[in-house]
Amino acid sequence: MRKNVLFMLLAMILCLSFGSAVLAGEQSGIEGTINFQMETQTLEFKGYSVGTDFEGKPALVLIFDYCNLSDESNFAASDFYIQVFQNGIERDQATLDFDGEWGEAQKNYTTEIKDGAKLTVCVGYLLNDVTSPVDIEAKEFVNWEDEQKMAIDIAQFSEKASAAESTDEPETSPVTQKDVIDWEAKYNDLKAEYDDLKLKYDALQEEYDHMKAESTVSESKAEPKKGENATVTESVNTTSEEATAGQKNALRSAEQYLNFTAFSYKGLIEQLEYEQYLHEDAVYAADHCGADWNEQAAKAAANYLEYTSFSRDGLIEQLEYEGYTHEQAVYGAEQNGY
Repeated sequence: MRKNVLFMLLAMILCLSFGSAVLAGEQSGIEGTINFQMETQTLEFKGYSVGTDFEGKPALVLIFDYCNLSDESNFAASDFYIQVFQNGIERDQATLDFDGEWGEAQKNYTTEIKDGAKLTVCVGYLLNDVTSPVDIEAKEFVNWEDEQKMAIDIAQFSEKASAAESTDEPETSPVTQKDVIDWEAKYNDLKAEYDDLKLKYDALQEEYDHMKAESTVSESKAEPKKGENATVTESVNTTSEEATAGQKNALRSAEQYLNFTAFSYKGLIEQLEYEQYLHEDAVYAADHCGADWNEQAAKAAANYLEYTSFSRDGLIEQLEYEGYTHEQAVYGAEQNGY
């Protein structure tokens, strides 16, 4: 659950940059290959690339050709399980920039095809460093014992990229006095804009804290059930002064999460617990954050459809996996055209 939540967050903000790919035929530090040729599906390794994520962390992208020969629609991520190890430790998947070089291939990794259609797909993995070799293991879900392995010396990719940069890139022009003046002017403009926004933010934060400290929330006439089946969280008369420090902080974190992206009741509690809040404090925050869980399901569905395609049943199933009730998942799908 936590990985899926983080995947949703990262899918909206990550931005990976990659150089040109090393193709399988070039054999640049590549030992072995992955080439599944099944009656209904095929997966063939085509190459790899190395880059960095939005925090400057190194990442690896693996490129495959995927073909579904059956008359039932399916996608590569559901037919094959791929693991990457570096220094003996499994690496987590990375999310590529959907507008970047490998964005379309990443979308294809979860795009359903059938009747012999073929797509170039890719999947990214975070690296510990760009010099240690990586081991790749792939299995097909229908036959877990059919495992194929390969290894890549990614240090050769870095050496190749460095050599290309040293020979192909033009010399950097010297910085002139005019450049310094221009950048200083831009800096001053941005700083003035930042200071203005900071004043507005502080004023709004002060007003919010004042309202939260002095007001109580009136109970709803039709009192909803507290918990994940509630459409709107039950209003309470508990003031911020009566809550514990852990409850206050958990509630503040919950509100910040909900301002950024959609969560189910269950998913929000799990995310807060992942941030080391006590279970009781996480439940308190979910019960008092004022979220409309139906609307959260609708927002989550819209987020999913923004970066990949889903059938109606597939979308409902994904929302339920994220912790939404069946009724909330159905509502979320219906609000997005299903």
